[in-house]
Amino acid sequence: LEWVDGEALAYLRDLSFLGATGIDVAFAYIRGYSMVKAVYDALNDGGRGGLIAYALMDDKNYHVMNDWVVNLQPQAFGPLLLALSSPPKAFSVQEGNDKKSFQQDDAHFLQQRAIERCIGWISKKPDAAQQFEEALICMNRDGMRPEQAGYQYCRNRLHLDLFMDERVKALFPGSEETRDRYRENASKLGKRLNHFCEHRMLYRGSLVPSTRQFKTEYKGPDID
Repeated sequence: LEWVDGEALAYLRDLSFLGATGIDVAFAYIRGYSMVKAVYDALNDGGRGGLIAYALMDDKNYHVMNDWVVNLQPQAFGPLLLALSSPPKAFSVQEGNDKKSFQQDDAHFLQQRAIERCIGWISKKPDAAQQFEEALICMNRDGMRPEQAGYQYCRNRLHLDLFMDERVKALFPGSEETRDRYRENASKLGKRLNHFCEHRMLYRGSLVPSTRQFKTEYKGPDID
């Protein structure tokens, strides 16, 4: 996408992201860039990971979501993974006359399932490893590829791993299998760079993995 200028690339990224969350892209496109950016920013303000995960896990749209996610550019896939791994919050959705409510643990497990589903979907592609690496490098609010790409990969991979390590809904059928599938696919897709990442724990905190603090270093070749 080198031929696309900065604003146009941001527009494509935002549209791709919105499509992956179940929003009507054609409608958003007609409304223009300012509307698309406003919705994109609102979804990335934090606390909406559960709502995005709910859209991705809606089996009525399984094939549409599958096709959309596997074709996401890293500039959109990275922010999607960041949103899905944001701190979970309780939320509710209205479907017709029915209102579904999700507590914090429900949201966390739903977000874990959505992350595992997305990574599982792309794992079947021939270029899956490259898409995974680049998405993690671009795992920031703006979807940009920053400097020190190796370090960013390691830091964001750790962030995802800690989010997925939390044993929420441990007794719920399929919960451990969901986390195991994530670990297997992430290990396979990140094989080229994983062994260059070194993490040293600075603060253990509670038993909750996400409260631990680490110093991260990348000791591999320059990939900037």
